[in-house]
Amino acid sequence: MTKAQTENILKLTGFLMATALVTGFLYISGWARLVFILVNLIALITTTSYAHRSATHGAVEYGPKTYWGLRLGFWITTGQYIYEWVGVHRWHHSDTEGKKDPHSPANEGIWQIQILNFLYYVRAARQSEKMEKFARDIKEKEDTWDRVLFCRGWLGLLVGIVVLCLLLGPVQGLIVSAMHATLYVFFQTSSVNGLCHFAHWGAYQSNPVLEYARTVWNDWIIGLFTGGEGWHYNHHVEQKSARLSRRRSEPDLGWYFILVAEYLGGATNVERPKLLLAA
Repeated sequence: MTKAQTENILKLTGFLMATALVTGFLYISGWARLVFILVNLIALITTTSYAHRSATHGAVEYGPKTYWGLRLGFWITTGQYIYEWVGVHRWHHSDTEGKKDPHSPANEGIWQIQILNFLYYVRAARQSEKMEKFARDIKEKEDTWDRVLFCRGWLGLLVGIVVLCLLLGPVQGLIVSAMHATLYVFFQTSSVNGLCHFAHWGAYQSNPVLEYARTVWNDWIIGLFTGGEGWHYNHHVEQKSARLSRRRSEPDLGWYFILVAEYLGGATNVERPKLLLAA
């Protein structure tokens, strides 16, 4: 099979999944739609505010109760192991778009990353020596919750599916579970690793355009639907900042959550942007 044929199949797959997602949203009840949106918001907030900005880059620290709640939400709504998530992401930052980048559209092709991003993540996470190199600190500070429950992503997903089925009934519970998995895996997280590393319509870079981030882009739509992760150029320029947006016109749900948590005493040592970025 040629590269063009593979890309066409992946494009068709993406179209069919988007169609199924819209169909499912129209089919389920109004209550199920609200639950679907809530579950997706929890996944986005825990991914960006906890896994990315806090655990990976140390841009914010959370108090015990907030920290535990974020870990629980991340476990149930994404089924990912924070040790592996951090390891893969730090690995990506160590050689962005280079030959060692575990999920680069420049190396693999935009449609491969946009649709098959999860496979590249799984492949990278299985390389134990890389995980030890890039996420040793995460492993060293694991507690009993991490070692017994939160390291078992499949169990988190199972708990989440059971809860949805109890809330919505088995049919709509399974549909909402499938819809959330499709949206989160194939459109939201993959767009950050795919489209935000690929020049496209609507993408832009803030000034100054720095050499080490020249292959990374901001995107307003992705920023809106990923909790702020679409301000990816801003992030690569200043990775230690807890705020990924730079302007009020750039929606950043993860940053809003951090501000509220800080105000309520649940977040401390919040790193603000230090580098001035302009449109």
